[in-house]
Amino acid sequence: MNKKTSYNFNALIKKRKLLNLSIETVSRELILSIDQIKSLESNSQKGFSVPHFQHLSLKKYAAFLDIDIDLNTDSDASLNDDSIQHDSLIIKNAKQPNSFLKVIKIQKKYMLPITLLAIIIIFYSVIFLSDNPNDVEENTLITINPDDAAIRGNQIDKLSSIDGPILVNPSSKSPSPPLKKKSLVTIKTEVPNTTIDFLCTIKSTKTKSFFTRLPEKPATYFHIISLDKQTICTIDSDNNFQQYEIRAGEGLTHRGKAPFKIQLNPNISELYFEGWKVHLQENDNFIQLKPTP
Repeated sequence: MNKKTSYNFNALIKKRKLLNLSIETVSRELILSIDQIKSLESNSQKGFSVPHFQHLSLKKYAAFLDIDIDLNTDSDASLNDDSIQHDSLIIKNAKQPNSFLKVIKIQKKYMLPITLLAIIIIFYSVIFLSDNPNDVEENTLITINPDDAAIRGNQIDKLSSIDGPILVNPSSKSPSPPLKKKSLVTIKTEVPNTTIDFLCTIKSTKTKSFFTRLPEKPATYFHIISLDKQTICTIDSDNNFQQYEIRAGEGLTHRGKAPFKIQLNPNISELYFEGWKVHLQENDNFIQLKPTP
């Protein structure tokens, strides 16, 4: 039985909508197809040749949205997030009675010694207070502010002879104002600044085809100029795979046997094939260059 990855895919949809991101925007930023993004948001393997590519793409999507996704592999294909939460709740609730019984047993064990100790303390306290009623008055402290220049010499002596506590000129310092409560931090709505690792899925992803009507150069190569730093990958008809790291303003010529399948960022790429410029659209991340019939 094939194992299937279960996770809370609804969290992907909620966070994406919270950030006001469309599926097309996420597809362009992650350099994944729209079908692959939809598959990740529905826990489907459509668009992925093997589950390993699905796991990598899911981690990449979660890092882009700045959320944590717990992956659980189970042989039951019908497993979903609600059933996982329900099972964990049952396990959690099942542990509570045992811990509660332990607390009751501990309380019963120490209840008698604590009760006897409390009775002894109360008994001796009553006897002590009844035998020495004047000790409390004699030991009462008189609190006097030493910084008060108006109280000197005889005045202090007179005050010390008065029964009971006396507080003279308490500190004149004004009480410090109450601390202001900090306002709650609002939820971030901007796209997290996360470094996105390139993941090549050109072998298993559906491509968009391009070809020229009047070729001026042979179809044995293509040329690309990158306007910014990016990673591309390509595979030709002989199944020769190659991945390139291209810097900003750098040109690259790849030779092989057409047709060529290419995964790239169309917004920062100038692509030429058979002597003509290929006019890429915004979401043309996966394309195929076919030779002229």
